[in-house]
Amino acid sequence: MVILLSFQISFGQQQECTLGVGGKDNEVIIQVFQLNQEQQQKLEEWSGEFLLIQKEHRDKVRELFDTHPQDTPSQLLQMSEKFALLKEELLTASRNIDRKLLALFNDRQYMRYIELCEEVKRSPMLRSE
Repeated sequence: MVILLSFQISFGQQQECTLGVGGKDNEVIIQVFQLNQEQQQKLEEWSGEFLLIQKEHRDKVRELFDTHPQDTPSQLLQMSEKFALLKEELLTASRNIDRKLLALFNDRQYMRYIELCEEVKRSPMLRSE
């Protein structure tokens, strides 16, 4: 019973609804949310910022794989934990950049974002104003 309950709790949690600023979908973001010129400029600026962050993280991952000992199960476990931290740092950076763009959304754009999140059954991020 406890196993079933914990499965339902973890399964029932919705994933966060992200925009993916810095990915391949900037044009889609511009079109779907009808971004104005200022918003488009910020989107491009933050996309560039995120690309630099991604490069730094790729370099850190490469260095981790190249230099971390991998001879024993405990060393592999340590490496996987370090990798998980790097992955979480990148996801946090991505969410922070998405939140910056959401903060620039007007009410109509933000409501469109919420509607799209609901369609895909994801939890919308709150915009900081």
